[in-house]
Amino acid sequence: LAELRRERDQAVAGEDYERAQELRHHIDLLWPRLQEARRGTVPEPRVTVRDVAEIVARHTGIPAARLAEGERSRLLGLERCLHERVVGQQEAVRAVADAVRRARAALGDPHRPIGAFLFAGPPGVGRGELARALATALFGGEEHLVRIDLSAYREAADAARLLGTAPGGPDGGRAGDVADAATGTLGEAMRHRPHAVLLLDRADEAHPEVRAALADALRRARPRADLARAIVILTATTAAHPAGGDPAEARRAVVAELRRRLGPDLVDRADALDEIVLFRPLDRAEVLRITEMALEPLCRRLRAHNITLEIADPVVAWLADRGHTPEHGARPLRRTVRRELEDRIAGLLLAGQIGPGDTVVVGTEDGELDIQVRLPQPSADRPAPPGRAGEQEPLTAGT
Repeated sequence: LAELRRERDQAVAGEDYERAQELRHHIDLLWPRLQEARRGTVPEPRVTVRDVAEIVARHTGIPAARLAEGERSRLLGLERCLHERVVGQQEAVRAVADAVRRARAALGDPHRPIGAFLFAGPPGVGRGELARALATALFGGEEHLVRIDLSAYREAADAARLLGTAPGGPDGGRAGDVADAATGTLGEAMRHRPHAVLLLDRADEAHPEVRAALADALRRARPRADLARAIVILTATTAAHPAGGDPAEARRAVVAELRRRLGPDLVDRADALDEIVLFRPLDRAEVLRITEMALEPLCRRLRAHNITLEIADPVVAWLADRGHTPEHGARPLRRTVRRELEDRIAGLLLAGQIGPGDTVVVGTEDGELDIQVRLPQPSADRPAPPGRAGEQEPLTAGT
């Protein structure tokens, strides 16, 4: 205020009355604020939980929203969050959620991961999707999923390449010890994402020495600091157990198969794995639901361009039949939707046959997809565009 008053006086002395009037306006605005400060009515700045969360987020990589959110409410609603992404697999989702809650309720062992799981089942049933859903629910996004393909570690020497080599005695120590001279692929990946879901894919295709080193790293007796803040998930492909039989007998058969292929050191040690999670094959209703979920991103993207997408029920079944196979499960589904539907609609958009306000109607005819465009109905104050009527327009041959 003192500085503004001096400038005002100088402006008056120099007969710059316009500038003096502008300065007087600023003085009038600041004077009440000075009075409030003298009376102590201006609240002192306070450091809140949100402020602390923002600072910690910069150091840990965990989004501030996750740090500020109540841990209890997030864990109690974990199944609901996971089922938003994972269709079916109730037993697998419940087993993972229970194990994570157990680790949190017991405050966890500081020398072991938050949770260590073996996901076993046929291909394309949701093992990878559950890992991505866990990363989103617990750490805030899929960018907190670190994936390492263990099928690339087929030699005994690859254990050191994955887990690093420890210095020490004449034998140089075993891979996976605490004091690693070289952190290896796993340690380097976790250094950038310490709070993450570590997905060790295709563990059944790795060399036995690699799996033994992993078992050592996961056990309480051989802790690793770079795994202590992560959730570790190993995956293995197993044959689909027949539906309708005794679940306990089916589980014993799958665990016996895993013990034979992965070794008892990894499968039978409770201090290495918190849970062996079995995934069952998808039934028809679940495949249809996954197909509907695969179509939702396309519907959202078209809505952003003011284009409505209407898909008949036979189309969902048509895509499901071509995007789901016993050998690969639902893995080819998104590729099928992209090839059979997204690519064709993109071509129509580029050709100008679909525009804002239109409705794309997708049905089936003679065993193939049939795509038509319904134009917006003209009104008195909004006539139809030139050459476009408000009726459903058949597209050119071959589309």
